[in-house]
Amino acid sequence: VSTQSTWGPSWLQTVANLIFFLLGGFVLALYFALVGVICCITILGIPFGLKLFLLARFSMFPFGKQLRPVNHSQEPVKMILSLLWILVLGLWPAALLVGMALGFTSSILLLPLAWQCCKLVPVALFPWTFDFEKIKKY
Repeated sequence: VSTQSTWGPSWLQTVANLIFFLLGGFVLALYFALVGVICCITILGIPFGLKLFLLARFSMFPFGKQLRPVNHSQEPVKMILSLLWILVLGLWPAALLVGMALGFTSSILLLPLAWQCCKLVPVALFPWTFDFEKIKKY
């Protein structure tokens, strides 16, 4: 993932974030937050709920942030959690994001929004392998 922002000035990121929030980011964040609350009801669901809260925060305003891969290949607990995530929770958010991305491709002006949805799909499938960070401006 690139470390340089391709979105130029911060005001442009703010406008893009606002448009994304109004056209679907709010619905995504609400979905992820509600499912996160449901997951946090049980003790075993708390790690899943926390990842869903992270997805909710990122899906509201994705412009100006990037994904950073995290290597957990040596931790068997993370591998088991990832497998459970895909089987129980991961396919629905990924399908929702792909559907939103396809909807955003209806207009050339919305293609950046479609790209942000596509950027979230791997995180929706494998949340323990990615972390979010703000893009540093140089």
